[in-house]
Amino acid sequence: FPTSNNQMKYEYYRMCISGNGPGATSASIGEWRLYGYSCGTGSVVRCWGDNAYGELGVGSTNNVGDVGAGRMGTAMTAVDFGSGRTAKQISLGYSHVCAILDNKQLKCWGWNNKGQLGVGSTVNMGDSGTEMGSNLLAVDLGTTGLTPLYPVSVQSGYSHTCVLLHT
Repeated sequence: FPTSNNQMKYEYYRMCISGNGPGATSASIGEWRLYGYSCGTGSVVRCWGDNAYGELGVGSTNNVGDVGAGRMGTAMTAVDFGSGRTAKQISLGYSHVCAILDNKQLKCWGWNNKGQLGVGSTVNMGDSGTEMGSNLLAVDLGTTGLTPLYPVSVQSGYSHTCVLLHT
């Protein structure tokens, strides 16, 4: 992607892919200067690349896909959204990821230095085995009167997240 001197620059990136085998439905690339890309997803989401803050959603900070044979494909850990939950859309930020789930919840994990995960703290999520799945807090999106608000679309940036809401 062009920089100020019109050179292509690929410094740092991570990737997620969704779906199973030949039925994989989409891919999303997040790069530190080009962020906020999202994609619709299928039943399985797998991410690889840098994982300094748990942004790959595997419950650790170990990078995935960098060293060692047999660490890609079905050997990769799928992102755990909770029992029976699947992602409908994911959005990659600088070092955090958000997903709209099939039950209309929004869950975010990874780097949280400015509260971009929307969980009421600045604690990183997803960097420990006890922070994903049903333990990963859903973002409280509020209500209009007594009617809950649901996410329609989410975009993640460097240290912020925005969501389009619907009743």
